[in-house]
Amino acid sequence: MKGTSVQLKHNIGAGYHVTYPKTVALTPFKGIRKPSPSDGMITYWFPNAIDATKFIDELREHDVKNYDIVGPTLEDVFLALAEEVKEHNLDAHEQPVVASDQASDEAEKSLQMSKGRGTTIPQQTVILIQKRFTILRRNYWAYACALLLPIIAAGLVTLFLKGYKAVGCDPNEASSNPGIVSLANVDYNKPLLMPVGPSGRVNVSLLAAASRIANSSFHVVNTLNDFNAFVDTRFHNVTPGGFFIQDGGPPVMAYMGNSGVVGGLIVLNALDGALSNSVITTQYQEFAVPFAPGMGKTLQLILYFGLAMSVYPAFFALYPTIERLRKVRALHYSNGIRAAPLWLAYLAFDFCFVLLISAIVTGIFAGVSEPLYQRFNVSSYANTM
Repeated sequence: MKGTSVQLKHNIGAGYHVTYPKTVALTPFKGIRKPSPSDGMITYWFPNAIDATKFIDELREHDVKNYDIVGPTLEDVFLALAEEVKEHNLDAHEQPVVASDQASDEAEKSLQMSKGRGTTIPQQTVILIQKRFTILRRNYWAYACALLLPIIAAGLVTLFLKGYKAVGCDPNEASSNPGIVSLANVDYNKPLLMPVGPSGRVNVSLLAAASRIANSSFHVVNTLNDFNAFVDTRFHNVTPGGFFIQDGGPPVMAYMGNSGVVGGLIVLNALDGALSNSVITTQYQEFAVPFAPGMGKTLQLILYFGLAMSVYPAFFALYPTIERLRKVRALHYSNGIRAAPLWLAYLAFDFCFVLLISAIVTGIFAGVSEPLYQRFNVSSYANTM
């Protein structure tokens, strides 16, 4: 009985599909026209990667960028294998009978598969990093934004340091230095008008001497209703305030509330002078506030630069997300790529940009801050110790 020998085809990978715009006047030599996904695109099928790569190089030479290449998937491989099995009747129940040892040897040789070579974790990591650099040449906008955003922000926030005076080790430089306010140097930038009364309880000349205010600045009223009506109708002119002393009740005082406590201090000083019928001299000084003179600008610098530094790492998450959505990561795993080298490649590739950004930003701040620290004379402070 004669024996038969069956040899499977080597192109069971279902080939490669290349899609490019219809407007491109290029036709592949070994490609087969296939249905395209849209009206404006053309799709050709190539039996192997060599022919597909040659046509891709031809598209690049003609400066065609909007193309797409799809390699064989597991589904295509199984479908092609099923067609070959059906074509050669390998699914029949009867097995072929080998007539001679020579035919059997030829069948074993034709079906023999190579063992292949595995790759280690470092090798896979290097290959995946090279893949990222290859993709970067075609899709660089996300990394351009991640690179430029913190660098531009670092350059712009240095404008807040213009005219900035560095704080030294002297405790007096780390807080405000409030001055002494007396009634003689208060300037309201408007005429003073103080309603006071009644005339029998108020000595206008004494009030003028105690408050360092001219006699014409006082307006005398005789009843509490007149005092309230005067304040209600002429509140925009009453400066810094006024008072009325009741015979059977506590004194009533009104003062400007939008000018701090100085207005109330002047009115209260005048009221105390009227009640005691004496001249009282009053001064006022605020407490020192621990606040450097340029702290407002430095806080803005920290705020805006901190926002930029917290936003730019988000651009690094775009490519892994695209790989997950387009099932590229699943294809990696199905082709033998391990999870460890894949994420090590992501980390190493992105760290190159982080290192470059950190070096440039550090150089910008070092160049701006060096003149600021040169203004502080350490020897002058040491002599005061």
